[in-house]
Amino acid sequence: MKKPIGRVLRLLIDEVPVQGGEVKLDAARSHHLVTVLRADEGQEVLVLDGRGGTAKAILREAGRHCRLDCRAPARHPDPTLLLQAWMPLIRPERLEVALEKLTELGVSRVCLYSSAHSGNLRRPADMARLRRICEAALEQSGNPWLPQVDAPVQLESLLAGRHEPLVLASPGASPLTQLPVQTGALALVAGPEGGFSPEELELLHERAVAKVGLGPHILRAETAMILLAGVLQSLSIGH
Repeated sequence: MKKPIGRVLRLLIDEVPVQGGEVKLDAARSHHLVTVLRADEGQEVLVLDGRGGTAKAILREAGRHCRLDCRAPARHPDPTLLLQAWMPLIRPERLEVALEKLTELGVSRVCLYSSAHSGNLRRPADMARLRRICEAALEQSGNPWLPQVDAPVQLESLLAGRHEPLVLASPGASPLTQLPVQTGALALVAGPEGGFSPEELELLHERAVAKVGLGPHILRAETAMILLAGVLQSLSIGH
């Protein structure tokens, strides 16, 4: 099978070496590069460390433990907008889609929570799988920043432990596009399908620096969060 013309191969590694450095991949990453991405010896690969570091690399030796020669290392500047996504526990397949898209959009952290009307903490999320989904999305998109994914906690604990300004999706509030351009750390909050309890809403309204509407329809949590993140990132471009 022919490889797509102009296709850029990207690979997440532990650390980007200095100019002329060599990277030796473990068996799992070697299999991914050669079997899944179908890289050939001599082919250029963009390597990323998920912390803003990238480098162009040449696959010098394919096999069980591939060797890459790296050149032109680069360090991307820190994002001016550090978005956190506070996501309720939802069905695993929907949560996975949300994390994939939020990684592509450059969200820096995903905080999972359980609330009065959302998923139960007694059914633990598969954190290893969620992180693998973020890693795959980073490789696909070329986003140099891998988001941190936190294990689920109760919403009250999340509010007590995190102190970033909150932007709350709220039906009937002013349109999202009217929100001023934001910089720095910002937490986006989407509610569960059953909504928040009155007590939870009171806590959220006390902390929210803005409440924004997302249109005339009731959106699922993952749709609301992807829309929030996408519009805010778009508004921040060039600022």
